[in-house]
Amino acid sequence: MNYEGTSGGMEAAAALRMWGRSLHHNMRYIHFVSDGDSSAFKVVKGSNNGEGPYGKEHVIEKWDCINHVAKRLGIGLRNLRTDTYIEVGKDGSRKRRSVLGGKNKLTDKTIDRLQHYFKQSIKRKVNTTEKAMRDEIMSSFYHHSSSDDKHNHELCPKGEDSWCFYQAALAKGEMPPSHSEINFLLSLPPEQLELVKEVYTRLTTDEMMKRCHPKF
Repeated sequence: MNYEGTSGGMEAAAALRMWGRSLHHNMRYIHFVSDGDSSAFKVVKGSNNGEGPYGKEHVIEKWDCINHVAKRLGIGLRNLRTDTYIEVGKDGSRKRRSVLGGKNKLTDKTIDRLQHYFKQSIKRKVNTTEKAMRDEIMSSFYHHSSSDDKHNHELCPKGEDSWCFYQAALAKGEMPPSHSEINFLLSLPPEQLELVKEVYTRLTTDEMMKRCHPKF
């Protein structure tokens, strides 16, 4: 055994040891890949009185794993579903009912698919700009929350090979099919869609997009 302490502190202690001995192997770790709120990253960056393991001239950059970033969307949407509710019941019996749950709303299956599309959007745009990556991610949100009365496909890729059925039909000179024929739609009133959009906005800042690296 080479560690004494809590299980939660083990990762941070291991990271600090690895980074601290890297110079003995004639190397430096430049980037730190971890999840969002990483205690290990904070410990390594705060070593040597806040100067980091290599001093101020070699600042450590934090990168985020795309899988972790996409997972945050799923967590955020599930928390939103739990926290957005109404109270129902009779005879003094009050129960909470989510206003975002149910068919064509934020079911677990829907959230899983949105999380998958979020991840795929990042992968398609990792070698571009923060704005391009953000637009690609938001295109999936707008695409799946569109309807025949309000179709928001402006950010979807153009051309006959587009994954967007609407843009592909326009490129072919055809009438786009009805949104009711699409298997996966997010049918929520505008005020609830705005709550979902806020989760996307929080996870697509320039800082967050910069931390998603092509290798991951």
